[in-house]
Amino acid sequence: MLDILIPAPVANLSLLNEAVDRLEQFTDTPFSLTVIVDGGTRDMLTSAERRLEAFGGEWKLLHNSQPVYLNQSIREALEDCRHPLTALVAPEIRIDDDRWFGKMQQIFHRDPICGIVDTEPNTASSTLPPVRRQKHLPAKIGCRFALLQTKFARSVLPFGGIDPVNFWSKEAMSGGGTSWAMPGVRYFEVEHEEHEVWRAPLGEQAQSE
Repeated sequence: MLDILIPAPVANLSLLNEAVDRLEQFTDTPFSLTVIVDGGTRDMLTSAERRLEAFGGEWKLLHNSQPVYLNQSIREALEDCRHPLTALVAPEIRIDDDRWFGKMQQIFHRDPICGIVDTEPNTASSTLPPVRRQKHLPAKIGCRFALLQTKFARSVLPFGGIDPVNFWSKEAMSGGGTSWAMPGVRYFEVEHEEHEVWRAPLGEQAQSE
C-alpha cells in the first residue's frame, strides 16, 4: 500500500479532481489518499468531497480555513500517512505514466537508505534511468511530485520558508542516507497558483523590516 498526500491551496482546488482522476488511472498499486485544503470556507469543499466519495480506496479530507501554507499543510497531513511510502503530489500534477510508481519504488528496494526520490515534469524520455544525487546537487526547488519513505519524512519535517522537497533531499544526504532523481517518470503541470511555503506572522514581518 501507498499513501498519497495532496496539499491544495484553495486557489488550486479546481485542479484537484483531475489530479485524482489521473492518480486512479495511472497508479498500479492500492493507495490511501489524504487531501488537505489550505484556506477557504467549508462550502468550497463540496466538489472535492464528491470526488473523494467516488474514490475506491481509503481517503481523508482535511481543511484549514485560515491558510497555514505548504509546509504546515504537509506536516499536518503526514500525521495521517501510515504506509511505508508516501507520494507528495500537488493538484497541478498530471501524471501520464502507468509505471510511475514502479519506477520510483524500485529505488527504495535497491537502496534501503534512500529517503526521497524526486522528479521533473516534461521528461524527454520515459526510459531514463534513476540518478543518485550528490550533496552539491539536491532536488531542485519547486518540485511538487516526489516519493518519500514515510518514516524519514516524519522524522525531519519542513518548517519556515524552506522548499520541502529540496529540504528532504538535503536532509537525506546529510543524515547518512541517499536522495535520488527519477527523470523517466512522465508527467506535466497545468497552470496554477504557487502554493506559498510559509508566511511569517505580522509581528515577525515587522521585526525583519
